[in-house]
Amino acid sequence: MNQPDLSNPASSNRVSRSGKVGCFVLILALLGSGGWWWWSEVSARQRTAAALEKAGAGATRAPGRRGLMTSVTVAPVRQEDIEEWLTIPGTVTPLQEVTVRSRIDGELRKVHFVEGGAVKAGALLAEIDPRPFEVAMDRARAAQARNEALLANARAD
Repeated sequence: MNQPDLSNPASSNRVSRSGKVGCFVLILALLGSGGWWWWSEVSARQRTAAALEKAGAGATRAPGRRGLMTSVTVAPVRQEDIEEWLTIPGTVTPLQEVTVRSRIDGELRKVHFVEGGAVKAGALLAEIDPRPFEVAMDRARAAQARNEALLANARAD
């Protein structure tokens, strides 16, 4: 049968010594945390009792954490303007929206409005380059003069 070797006490002594140190540290940690909890409870009760005495005869425990009084900061009343603003995502739509198109094609020389800006009725919005239209007008006048000359010749014959 297997019997423990009692001839070498050093091996069993080593295990028991490290176990004793571990138990001692654990007991110290438990005692320290228990003492801290007890101290915080006692001091909280003392603060509550002192606050109730200071508050007067009609005072009761507050419904807060562990029946403790809630601390309140007091400031004097003063009248001021309050600036309020709110930043939210959204889309802004105008009351009226107009699509502006010209009746003729051409190259724009100047634009007299800002997109999204307000404009008044009858205001000049854009200038189109007049040179192509002036050339077309000159050609039309020349064609008209030629046709009038041909008409005059036809009547003369």
